[in-house]
Amino acid sequence: MRALILAGGYGTRLGALGKNRAKVLLPVAGRPVLDYVRDRIREIEEIDNALVVTNDRFYGQFVEWSESADSSSPAVSILNDGTTGPENRLGAVGDVLFGIEHEGINDDLLVMAGDNLCDFSLPSMVEVLRRKGSCLAAYDIGRVEEASKYGNPEISPDGRVVGFEEKPASPKDSLIAVAIYMFRRADLGLFAEFKRQGYDLDLIGAFVQWAREQTPIYACIYDSRYTWWDIGDPQIYRDADVYFGGSGV
Repeated sequence: MRALILAGGYGTRLGALGKNRAKVLLPVAGRPVLDYVRDRIREIEEIDNALVVTNDRFYGQFVEWSESADSSSPAVSILNDGTTGPENRLGAVGDVLFGIEHEGINDDLLVMAGDNLCDFSLPSMVEVLRRKGSCLAAYDIGRVEEASKYGNPEISPDGRVVGFEEKPASPKDSLIAVAIYMFRRADLGLFAEFKRQGYDLDLIGAFVQWAREQTPIYACIYDSRYTWWDIGDPQIYRDADVYFGGSGV
């Protein structure tokens, strides 16, 4: 299995915090967010290398981070997608496809947004991947109204994703799709097909919505006993910092 971490964003929602620093390199309790992501990947024995896809603006920062990272598995490699700003970014799906094609990836693939700060046990997703097929992480955020900010999956009794609505006005429940996915090798061609058909490559949720109609996609559900943050705005960033022992400044 390979791992691909999406880190090509420009932190526009973070305002001044994200202007000169990649948001996944911002410190949470003294550690870059990306270190916590690497901790989660480290739990998967099948992965010994993590590919970080970023952009030209922040590429040097990621190289510096990788050179100072500890040498334990997974090793990290940094890939520059060549974009310079929000106006020419490849989008999340575009960056996944860029990583697959540039590295010639032909293995099962973990795709994880670099701003996912969580304590999910990812080996549970590996089990779903092995037993059933390509899968996504679903998290019970605990408040139905909060689910309107995210993708809201509909899941059948056997765990298959049978519906998916991005940012619904009236969510059915408090279960949301988190930007952590595992794809079987046989399904990786769907990324190129999605692009070939002319779909918007910005939102990976839109890709999942389309892909579930092409191949079975299942959910690995993490209930409210787990914690998760999407480091997207200043307040969430500060809340996460306090939770992990920082000052929240």
